[in-house]
Amino acid sequence: MTSTLPATSRTAVGLISADSHVIEPVALWADVLPTDYWGATPGTFSQRPGGFDSKARLDEMGEDGVSAEVLYPSLALRLFGLDSPEVQRECFRLYNDWLADYVSANPERLLGVGLISVYDMDLAVEEAIRCQRAGLRGIQVWQSPHPDLPFASSHYDPLWETAAKLNLPVSLHILSGHDYSLDIYSQGSDLSAAGLALYRRSINLKWLAAADALLELILSGALDRHREMRLVLVENEIAWAPFLVDQLDYYYARLREKVPVPQSRPPSECFADQIRATFFRDPNAAMVIDALGPDCFMWSNDYPHGNSTWPNSREIVRTHLAALDDERYQKAVVGNVCALYRIDPDVVVTEG
Repeated sequence: MTSTLPATSRTAVGLISADSHVIEPVALWADVLPTDYWGATPGTFSQRPGGFDSKARLDEMGEDGVSAEVLYPSLALRLFGLDSPEVQRECFRLYNDWLADYVSANPERLLGVGLISVYDMDLAVEEAIRCQRAGLRGIQVWQSPHPDLPFASSHYDPLWETAAKLNLPVSLHILSGHDYSLDIYSQGSDLSAAGLALYRRSINLKWLAAADALLELILSGALDRHREMRLVLVENEIAWAPFLVDQLDYYYARLREKVPVPQSRPPSECFADQIRATFFRDPNAAMVIDALGPDCFMWSNDYPHGNSTWPNSREIVRTHLAALDDERYQKAVVGNVCALYRIDPDVVVTEG
């Protein structure tokens, strides 16, 4: 029989967000990017003080009952679509330095994810090492690669090896790279001009980008070659995951004799061992966790963006995850993110 904790007990479990955001200052890149590069884009994000002031953020986290947050960029997501390797590297270096300073206010509760330009793999490895030494907890690469550098190639192997060795989870975040996001960023805040394309981007293309990346990284054998590496799918929600994993298993079994792939395990086994995915407004989350197991999925609040569950995260979490038993609930909101980013819950988690 499935057991559920009463609301008061579930409040005591605590919350850690596996995907929240900073709002980095445009001036950070003033010497690198053209003055008109951003257009109206900065106005598309919520501008709460905690986005750029880490001390204010700790207070805002308290309002939401959140003990710690894994931090991704806002503006810099667009920079993954830059075609200039040199400009992209410098932009990411500046961001990583800024983020390391931001999280220094409380590195146990503010967990920064560094940005890595992957055009040049030797330099990518150097930057990953630099991020780890600066106290950042993970690294992010583009979700949609440049057409010349598909995830199915061996180009990325040195970075995957380094990430595994340094215990740096590798994140793929929505709206990063060479895909539909380039059209979105070119429109700035005038999203109404897209018509039905806006809905297609927000629904269909969002999870398709994640599915494409996951298919390439699994069936190319990249994760099989680097079994200690952990890959995080960020802000794509998770309701689509059981269908994709089932299809990968089915066609892997059906086609691999005719069209061999360098993957020795069923994709579902690879997913269970090495993939982690975040969700925040997905009412099907409990069903997905039951279908694919309790270790792969991590709750997030997407703070301080417009989609964020702040300051009502506790109520939304208890509603969406009400069907989970006690152990699976704890893993989804605290346990899995603690295991992935080496967080001591006894130090970080507080009652809300």
